[in-house]
Amino acid sequence: MDRAPELAAFAAFVAALIPWSVSVSDGAFAQSIVVRFVFGAVELSFGARSLDMTRTAVPVTDVGSQYGGDLARLETLWLVAAALLVIALVLALALVVAGDRLLVGAFDPVRAMGALCLGMALVLSGAIWLLWQRTSPVPIPIGVIALFLFGVGLLTVDHTRDTRTSTGASG
Repeated sequence: MDRAPELAAFAAFVAALIPWSVSVSDGAFAQSIVVRFVFGAVELSFGARSLDMTRTAVPVTDVGSQYGGDLARLETLWLVAAALLVIALVLALALVVAGDRLLVGAFDPVRAMGALCLGMALVLSGAIWLLWQRTSPVPIPIGVIALFLFGVGLLTVDHTRDTRTSTGASG
């Protein structure tokens, strides 16, 4: 596939924009929606008890504060996923700026992006598992599924790399 580098960059930007988890809690007097992105979370509360509140958090400031104890590992996994996403975004920017110059040599940025997406998906799967085990609203792993698809797709894509030398191309 000759558009594999563009797809790899697209995967990183999508990973930054879609939520990895959405949880909806419906109580007797209030409803709460928690949307977790890799770089932060938004909790929207509606109803009589909550007085329509919104709470935001980022993984660095939220480690252990909301859950404490056992679920602090969830926040650690979240931080690892955020670090992997930063690396993926740097690689995506390099793919966009450098273009074909990055595709020479033994380093394959498309496969590297696939590995980063798969790594984020695995780490966030662990976080989803902890959420599912310890909290009452069931998390819906929207972004995790997308990351698995991007990771497997980028690792298995058959993209051709132009290996001709300048002397072989002249004619």
